[in-house]
Amino acid sequence: MTTKGLKLAICTVFFLFAFNAGAQSEDAVRIEWEDLMPKLSIPQDPVIELPTDLQVAFENLQYWLTLTSQDKLSMNRDDINELAKVADEARALFKRKGVDFDKLYKRFNDRQKTIEQINRTTVKKYNSRPVSIAGYLLPLEFDKRGVNEFLLVPFVGACIHVPPPPINQTIFVRMRKRFKFKDLFDPVWVTGRIKNTHVQKQLTLVDGTGKVDSGYTLTGEKITPYTPPSE
Repeated sequence: MTTKGLKLAICTVFFLFAFNAGAQSEDAVRIEWEDLMPKLSIPQDPVIELPTDLQVAFENLQYWLTLTSQDKLSMNRDDINELAKVADEARALFKRKGVDFDKLYKRFNDRQKTIEQINRTTVKKYNSRPVSIAGYLLPLEFDKRGVNEFLLVPFVGACIHVPPPPINQTIFVRMRKRFKFKDLFDPVWVTGRIKNTHVQKQLTLVDGTGKVDSGYTLTGEKITPYTPPSE
């Protein structure tokens, strides 16, 4: 073998080795939905620590405080006066029981802000990596040849009669090949490359049409029926 031929053979072997190593490193990682949420701790709900009468009082007072001027314009004066009276009675009850409502309300709102932050934040750990994740399909199109684009969500019935999941619990999937599904209530494994990309899609269901936001997109390579992961 000539020196040139030997170099070519060595380069070919090195390329094949590097290609195989890269292919192995690109194996899809099986992930859970919680892996797509930031690891932030949620403070305990301060309201559940209250006795029942103060929980009811809190709900009444919170409702009054969250009413907007526009809300009040759409209500009649008697209803507004009744709600104001109930709110005053609720605040008085907190005072009699020696509970600082304002501090409690701040703790409650701070907790809500933490939850909102978690719900709107995506994680970058799996960005541009191949993954496999189990969920339920919400087709964005209906075609006898199969579905090409859909939303993947963690629980059955999401977006149907209930608010959509947070954006980090909704994945917009575009399959390379159309997939014929049998039943929307059957979970599946979806495998493909995921990216941190925010998209908004129009979802049409039996009870109407609405916009749904997704914090991730996934280029789907394969869909298989769901089977529980082996231990």
